[in-house]
Amino acid sequence: MSSVINGPALSAVWRRQLGSLLGNPLGYIFILFFVLVSAGVLFLPKSFFARNIADLGGLLSYGGVPAMAVLLAVLVPALAMGSWANERESGTEELLLTMPLSLLDAVLGKYLAIVSYVTIALLCSLSNVAVLAYLGDPDAGLVVANYVGWWFAVLVFAAWSLVASVLVAMPAIAFVLGALFCGALLCLGWNFDFFDASNRGLISIAQIITALSLAGLGLSIALMLLASRRWRAGAEEKVLYQVLSLVFGLILAVNLARISGQRGVDVDVSRDGISSLAAESAGILKDLKRQVTILTFITADTPDHLLVKRKEVEDRAKAIARLGGANIILKQYYPKDALDEKALLASQNFNLKPRKEVVERVTGREPEDIFLSAAVTSGGRTQVIDYFDPGLSVEYELMRAVRAVGTEKKRVLGIATTDLEISAGYDFRAQQMRQAWQISEEWRKIYDVREVNLDAAVASDVEALVVPQPSSLGEAQIKNLHDYIWGGGPTLLMEDPMPIWSGPNLAASQPKKPANPYGAPDESGPKKGDLNPLLNALGITFNLDAIAWSDFIPSSAMRGQIPKSFVFVRREGGSTDAASFADSPMTKGFESILFPFPGKINVAAGKSKDLTVLSLIRPSATANWGWHNFNELVQQGFGPLQTKEPKRYLASSESLPALAVEITGTMPSAYPKADPAAKPAETKPGETAPPADERSGVPSPKPVHVVVIADTDFAHDAVYGIYRNIGGRYKGDDLGFLKDLRNVQFAMNVVDALIGENQLVGIRNKLPPKRSLALLDDVQTAAQKEKGAYEAKAREDAEMELEAKKAELEEAVARIDKDDTLDEATKANLKVSKRDVLTRRLEVDTNAITQKTEANIQVARSKQRATVEGHHLNIRVLALLIPFVVLSLLALMIFVRKAIRERSNVPVARVRSNA
Repeated sequence: MSSVINGPALSAVWRRQLGSLLGNPLGYIFILFFVLVSAGVLFLPKSFFARNIADLGGLLSYGGVPAMAVLLAVLVPALAMGSWANERESGTEELLLTMPLSLLDAVLGKYLAIVSYVTIALLCSLSNVAVLAYLGDPDAGLVVANYVGWWFAVLVFAAWSLVASVLVAMPAIAFVLGALFCGALLCLGWNFDFFDASNRGLISIAQIITALSLAGLGLSIALMLLASRRWRAGAEEKVLYQVLSLVFGLILAVNLARISGQRGVDVDVSRDGISSLAAESAGILKDLKRQVTILTFITADTPDHLLVKRKEVEDRAKAIARLGGANIILKQYYPKDALDEKALLASQNFNLKPRKEVVERVTGREPEDIFLSAAVTSGGRTQVIDYFDPGLSVEYELMRAVRAVGTEKKRVLGIATTDLEISAGYDFRAQQMRQAWQISEEWRKIYDVREVNLDAAVASDVEALVVPQPSSLGEAQIKNLHDYIWGGGPTLLMEDPMPIWSGPNLAASQPKKPANPYGAPDESGPKKGDLNPLLNALGITFNLDAIAWSDFIPSSAMRGQIPKSFVFVRREGGSTDAASFADSPMTKGFESILFPFPGKINVAAGKSKDLTVLSLIRPSATANWGWHNFNELVQQGFGPLQTKEPKRYLASSESLPALAVEITGTMPSAYPKADPAAKPAETKPGETAPPADERSGVPSPKPVHVVVIADTDFAHDAVYGIYRNIGGRYKGDDLGFLKDLRNVQFAMNVVDALIGENQLVGIRNKLPPKRSLALLDDVQTAAQKEKGAYEAKAREDAEMELEAKKAELEEAVARIDKDDTLDEATKANLKVSKRDVLTRRLEVDTNAITQKTEANIQVARSKQRATVEGHHLNIRVLALLIPFVVLSLLALMIFVRKAIRERSNVPVARVRSNA
């Protein structure tokens, strides 16, 4: 290498070129301009605060344009324009080339000087990261990946800007030509997703090889252009070899980049694993039997409150395509509206319709059609995701669909037919079609779901059984259910003492549902069986009449709007006995879950020692909780049952019950079974053996696996309405609880765990971490509380003032009654007249008080807005002021140092005499 590159000569050129950039005040102006513009692009737009994510998103894509890359495509040519053009313009090119250095030394020295200078500029732009760290907790690994991507873009831009400077003799023309080269390269890189890997926290081998190849090509062209000025006749063969070597190297580099991109030779350096999929996802992709196509449809002008979800969809889809390799084809579409050809593709081919969302625009709040959907196809199979709801995992939704269309066979899940019917079908009682619960449709996307009639024994090919409201079964049906469980059949029992959305008439304490839905219960018809023997055999006690309540509500929008029997459970630590969520794959990573009007489950005192009862979910220990009875909650009478305000029992000393339990181990039979310990009766030849002795308490031949959930409403369609935030009811801080709510995930996890499918459980439980602007969140919360207190005070003052006016009216009427000088007829006329006058006056006063209250509330809202916007302004000023002050001080220090050095080096002959 020493024979090719002269290290000291290259270093001399590098120091000379870099010194000319840093020794010129214009060089610092360039850096300051670059940093200020990057800070402005990141922090000045309102979308930065609307996204509420501590990242460099605005610099990655500003209005669909890679903002930082555009800045670099302008800055680098401006710096490189004089690198060689100045040599030609000033006539020093020949002098430079007569020195003891080669063309390669000169070109590499100038190239490295340009790269070094821009690297300094990029390091100065870390002031933006400092502001982000002040506001929140940015992902350091993601920031590193972003800067690595930009730095490799600098390598390419610097090489081709140097080519422009070599081509012409005037720096200004070199700048224009270099900007055109860099612009073309930028467009090429943007179209081929050059920045995509680094934007998603990846150090991509394909990106590195591509950048080095393009940079090497640019430097080679610059060398050839300079060498061509010295070519002589007869050197054609040498020139041909150089050109062919250049072409061969370029082809080799392009193919290496393509192969490494297809193989996914990338490293995810982000702390949050933005581009890393769960290990289970990798297993699913590895097991695919056929090629799968993923098509995403996302509205081009995505509303601010959906930007986070859009980014999650894009990141996860690309991660799946990268890891899936040739088995996954990803196509992303961005329709502008519902009539766009991409939107028509979604609606006509996959029946994907946009959802109406109320969006904040300049003209106000307007309903708009929003696509945030996907279709996954393979062969003749298709799975669609109508909308990526706020509370559902994108990776899970996509991988569930990929697994469903890309595997050969589905496993069998049975849903028992009870009075609470959750599958689609014809309701003979109501004489109309019955819609399936959405959770049932979710199970159907993964499993071969079958209806199971418990009038007969459960078929052997049913691998797991879901039984909603088993208390509605008859005695014979309960025995068949018992036999399936006792025989080792995995089972989910969802028993609800108060199915608030399905109807209180289906409660465990009510008579069996009549055949005629409009008639009274038929006393001669089938009766409900006794579920307690089965529950006791499973080692639990379940008061089918008790309904639990808790006073913890996570959303301020719900406080005072929903009853306490909507039991929200939040993750809490403490001992195992007090933990809200068990350390189980079914509840791993859960933060919150909702059970509307649930029951309570306790471990039975006589539980078999061979059974293990694990409390999966308990009420929040730090909140007040208790229970009330069904008859104290429901008003009995003619017609449908009506709810009423119940009497609540506060549980102060009672240990926390469970809302869901998992039961494993050997179960004693609740009904008589053949006793395996009994000796077989002796028989003579030709005689039939008598039936074996039967008894209760016979150990199950296989370990049982049962999950009991004291609620059915937790998986009702109404919960999906909360998840989907229909109408945009929950915003800002209130929207956070939707992301933590795990109702659907829990229902899916339980069935997966019972049937033995663990791949999707880990994916479903994987939650993206929160990287919000925590400082602004605190400001917003404080302003919200202050506004709420002010509004409450304004309303309270208004009510007091109205009460005073009403009291004044009643006092005036009372004075007439006390006037003994008037007869009764006169009093009556005067009271009517006085009441009319005062009532009209009260109406006027009421209107005035209402207007005053509304004005006060508007003042509170304006104050809140001013507080938040004031902090936004402070952040913008801080982001621009930090680099300005730092770079100004740096420039001043260098100027002072330079002045001192010049003064100390003045020859004695030129020093002024004081004489």
